[in-house]
Amino acid sequence: MGLFRNKPTRLNTVHALDRCPPEICEEIFTLACMDGGYTGRSLSLVSKYIRNASETVRFQSIAVSGLAQVRALAAVLEGASAHPHHVRHLFLSYCDPSRSETPREARTSSNPGWPNIRGRFRRRQSYVETPSHGGEGWDKEQMKRLSSARLSSERIQQAVTRIFRIVGHSLETLTMVMPQSRGSVLPAIPLPVLTELTVYSIWGDQTTYITPTLPYPSLRRLHLAGRYFHESQIPEIASACPSLTHLRLSGLEDGIHLPRPLKAILGLPHDIDKPHPIPTSLRHPSLQRVLVQPRPPAHFSSLLAYDIYRHALSGVPALLHRHREEDIILLKPVIWGDIDDCVADAKALWLDRLEGGLGCWVEKTRTTADGFLSIDAPAF
Repeated sequence: MGLFRNKPTRLNTVHALDRCPPEICEEIFTLACMDGGYTGRSLSLVSKYIRNASETVRFQSIAVSGLAQVRALAAVLEGASAHPHHVRHLFLSYCDPSRSETPREARTSSNPGWPNIRGRFRRRQSYVETPSHGGEGWDKEQMKRLSSARLSSERIQQAVTRIFRIVGHSLETLTMVMPQSRGSVLPAIPLPVLTELTVYSIWGDQTTYITPTLPYPSLRRLHLAGRYFHESQIPEIASACPSLTHLRLSGLEDGIHLPRPLKAILGLPHDIDKPHPIPTSLRHPSLQRVLVQPRPPAHFSSLLAYDIYRHALSGVPALLHRHREEDIILLKPVIWGDIDDCVADAKALWLDRLEGGLGCWVEKTRTTADGFLSIDAPAF
């Protein structure tokens, strides 16, 4: 008789949130959509009601990588004129994502205050140098994507400018993995409520640096990472941020004698060792802390690279001894990974800040002035 039993009919089910008032849904989605766009994309697929209820907050945190994603975001934002999206937190990378990248890969960082090398200690001086010819497929694929980012950087910059014109009024935090020394750090578009900015320079060009033409009145935390910043950029960018309280410099010493911009920002004379030194600039009015974390040369790098590294940082411990300890925080040196590690770490630190963490501002790897340069010279 069981063979002739009527099969149960499938009832149309209504999602529980579809019965929830839109005001409550919006509050829930505001808290949920803080993961770089993963939850926002998922909400748009649940139902028409959920899609409409999350319309105003679904884009509040967005992460995009490469030309295709950046252009797609610009098109979506430009097509939403009737219901403009309020993007508050933005992560932009000029490099296309790797084929192995997952939507939440950045969440795997076990220590958000320390770059997550994930076992990839590449023995080379910089994470953007051409890797040794080891025949590793991922290296070739990675360098191909980096080369593609170089070729498409102008088109990406045009799309980024379109994005900033739309979301500039609401943008609060911004992390960019981008080429540097190509002009101003950001397009000349007002960002009145931007409070935190991180820029990872992944390559440079020979374009003369242009001082920022617009002030960033609300910017309080600035993180500059990578080897392609000019020495004059640091105090000039800081002067465009009148509310700046925290500054972090990561791996800038490769092309900069670091004590000089530090003295300029802190209002110290360049000839600090003289009996009566004369200040060459005024101290930044609101700056409270400067975090410095160098990137040492690779273990098997040349002795010349090691000497350059030591020279670039040679005056920092002396500067710390002569200045208030709470102003300059020295962090233990760390070897950077490859470009994928750079992007993943930048994104992990950005997400950690969105979740209420310290991100790159954690100080638990703090070291003393005496231990700042305690790294063994390469042996030959």
